[in-house]
Amino acid sequence: MTKNGGTLSFGSDTPSDLTFANPPGLNGRFEMKRWQQAGVTGKQFLEAATITNAKLFNLDNSIGSVQVSKRADLLILGKNPLINIDAFDSIQTVISAGKVIPRESLAANR
Repeated sequence: MTKNGGTLSFGSDTPSDLTFANPPGLNGRFEMKRWQQAGVTGKQFLEAATITNAKLFNLDNSIGSVQVSKRADLLILGKNPLINIDAFDSIQTVISAGKVIPRESLAANR
């Protein structure tokens, strides 16, 4: 599909219920793996999760890329997501609503 100009859009998954067996993010991670197995590149995935979604919802003037005057929630990664989707497993810091959140502070065992 992507080789023929199809548009990919990635959305956050929603758990089926409030259960430990299906935590938020799990289905999205499974989907990322399937995209990778289907040949979607890191660059294609990053675009699908950011600027493409913003464009599809006509929000690209305010979100979807890092630019002056735009609002951005960011992930600081230890690896390059343009090279491989697995880079999203190397989250070091989250920036949400201007607040810097170290990854270790989000650990489930806290």
